[in-house]
Amino acid sequence: MPGRKEYSEHTAEAIDEEVRMILADAHTRVSETLSARRGLLDTLARLLLEKEMVGRGELDQLLGAADETRHSAVQDPADAVHSNPAP
Repeated sequence: MPGRKEYSEHTAEAIDEEVRMILADAHTRVSETLSARRGLLDTLARLLLEKEMVGRGELDQLLGAADETRHSAVQDPADAVHSNPAP
């Protein structure tokens, strides 16, 4: 019979609590990631406003430049896209 539970109310509550904890953890991680990469998101948004579409090559360059920025003294990941446009 559809909708019939094969487990107790206590088990259902435990499942619900575990799902809540998983979702809360995921929300926290996503928020932290977006905050940490805010500059990259802003750069991508500006590019999209300028061009309406960003190709795979440009996106790869932008992401690669952002990764280099975290590991070197490069200031603006958009420089890689603007100075080395994708073919």
